[in-house]
Amino acid sequence: MLNIISEKFNINVIHEEQPDHILIPNGDKRDINKLREVLLPLTRGDILILSSRYRYLYAQAYLDGKGEKWIDHSIEKTQKGFGLEMWLQELDSVIAKTNDLGIKVILFLPNMEFDKAVPSAEICKPEWFRFSPDDCNPSVSREYLAKRFPKDFYDQVMVRAKNKVNFFVFD
Repeated sequence: MLNIISEKFNINVIHEEQPDHILIPNGDKRDINKLREVLLPLTRGDILILSSRYRYLYAQAYLDGKGEKWIDHSIEKTQKGFGLEMWLQELDSVIAKTNDLGIKVILFLPNMEFDKAVPSAEICKPEWFRFSPDDCNPSVSREYLAKRFPKDFYDQVMVRAKNKVNFFVFD
């Protein structure tokens, strides 16, 4: 979707498939010193869109983007102190610096995720020689969705959206 929009409206999109992608905020402060570099090409009136699918925010193990394996960062988070508090510090830096530059920030809240692998569209496409398998209509438990991110994540994000003039949330 972002690629189509970027081509149609001549918008620069940087995402993690690019070798020089930067994760800010990420909850580990790995790239926070690169924030200036990220903001340098932006000018007053630009919009910076952030994803919230950061591994150190997850309160429980989660499926990777392809639905192939479960990932659990709980031990690393505990040992290194990564997680929500550090992510919020990074987010506050982004909000403050973009506000100074007249740049708006939109945080996309977590998308729908499944607690089991979702079959590919090719397998699920009905053909004259086969019916769609039952698992082509996946559902996800409400309990899983509610526990992916801590409640404090949503509370803290909403407080910032209410109090910061350049920070918005898209759910």
